[in-house]
Amino acid sequence: MADDVTIENLATALGHTHLKHLGCNIFMQLVRCPAAAPMFRQLQELQVVELRADDVDAFINGLSYLPVLQSLSVVQSAIGSRDFATLVMETLITTCPRLENLRFASVPLDRSGVAAVLAGVPRLPRLKWLNVTPTPSMLPTDIFYVLSGLIAAGRHVRDLLFFVPMLQDDDELAVLQALALVREVPFICEKLPPNADAYVVDALGAHNNKQSDRCRLRISW
Repeated sequence: MADDVTIENLATALGHTHLKHLGCNIFMQLVRCPAAAPMFRQLQELQVVELRADDVDAFINGLSYLPVLQSLSVVQSAIGSRDFATLVMETLITTCPRLENLRFASVPLDRSGVAAVLAGVPRLPRLKWLNVTPTPSMLPTDIFYVLSGLIAAGRHVRDLLFFVPMLQDDDELAVLQALALVREVPFICEKLPPNADAYVVDALGAHNNKQSDRCRLRISW
């Protein structure tokens, strides 16, 4: 963690730039500095690394200073509760209407946290790309708990990466079988298991042009 003088000097320097992309673990400190405000007003892409529980309030407050934000990544966070996920999504919906890309990578979201993220997706009008990669706090079988939210999100975005740790072939196939039975399924999968049933391939396979308007789904490594 940088000291206050260093943060203030950095904020002053950044405030005079036309920076559009920022990735760091000190966003929560920078956003408290008025000198950095001009830079944040034009920031389009933000990656926040190593978010801690005591940083959440500053992080949420900081999002309100990013009116033209188009891409947000939260990486290696130490917090991933349902309340946290709900608060992030509600703040983005209210303050970041231009958001197109959203990524939660190595964030300890359990199934209720993932459900909160997915529930907010249809309310972000420009969102096109979603990556939810929870840490092992979410089990492969928990996918069925969030399946309806996953489908709703797929009807809204163009690309959905939903990587669940330790997802085995049988688990992946079971999820794909369930999705294939959905009426007007919104997904295509460019890579299907070799033992996928014919109806799964027919419903989800990227094998013809009529499916080009569907959301591309990836649910395994």
